[in-house]
Amino acid sequence: LVGTADERSDVYSLGITLHELCTLQPAFQAKTRVELKHAIRRGELIPPRTVISQMPAPLESIILKEAAPDPQQRYQSADDLKSDLLRFLNGKRVTAQRSRWMRRGNN
Repeated sequence: LVGTADERSDVYSLGITLHELCTLQPAFQAKTRVELKHAIRRGELIPPRTVISQMPAPLESIILKEAAPDPQQRYQSADDLKSDLLRFLNGKRVTAQRSRWMRRGNN
């Protein structure tokens, strides 16, 4: 729901931050604040591997799951995110899988 904030909102913010730290670029392409708002609402996140092709696919999946436009598709808690990041760091399979929204048009 618009205007509702919970732990998944923080997960989203962490996802955008991790995206920008890994790519050293803004997560969304926009020339104006209005364009930025529209890009965020539509979930037009720049896929990290289009910027950094050598990024491991599981890390990209984690970032994209964190920043999913629909809160139901995000990690439901910071602990869930932490667990997946630890799995990634330990070379284990992560739970984040590319969902349909991640494969759309620009993803």
